[in-house]
Amino acid sequence: MAEPAIHLMRHGHSQGTPATTEVHAAPDWPLSPAGIAQVEAAAAHLPPGVRAIVSSALPRARRTARILAHVTGLPVVGQTPLLDEWRSPSSVHNVAASDYPAGYRAWRCRRVAEPHLAYEDGESLLDLMARANRARGWLIGCAARHGTLLAVSHKLLMGVLLRLDQGPEAFELASRDDWEFTEIRPFTDAG
Repeated sequence: MAEPAIHLMRHGHSQGTPATTEVHAAPDWPLSPAGIAQVEAAAAHLPPGVRAIVSSALPRARRTARILAHVTGLPVVGQTPLLDEWRSPSSVHNVAASDYPAGYRAWRCRRVAEPHLAYEDGESLLDLMARANRARGWLIGCAARHGTLLAVSHKLLMGVLLRLDQGPEAFELASRDDWEFTEIRPFTDAG
């Protein structure tokens, strides 16, 4: 018998996210009205065979999962901070790249070479990789219990999760990935 599939979905657009530039979202940003509409539309296009939904513990992902559950009738069987977005330093939340503090720009230049370093209250790349690895195990366990799974999470965490075998470089690749709001991709185990 084949292993249950796992699909990864980025949450809907969140309030505070500008339309023209990518910024680090604050953890508590909720879905915007446009994000709610995106999620409702995306519910009609879930991969076949999805039996359950799980999500990050952050508000925009939890709300996305609840809307999907309401529209599709699928159960939300879990949420976990393991699927939360990379914890960016609070000093760069809702700040355009051109306005990043000098210390953060310097950290960005050496974050892959020195992945154990964190900037201010942010998460180091090594800590993110370890969390993504634990999230991988959690997702596999949920799929084994519930069947084919849809996991609602965040761009950087999911990008790292798909590239665990690439080490800290996974973060750089994930940050350049064009993963649209409510876009769904298959989880291919890179563990």
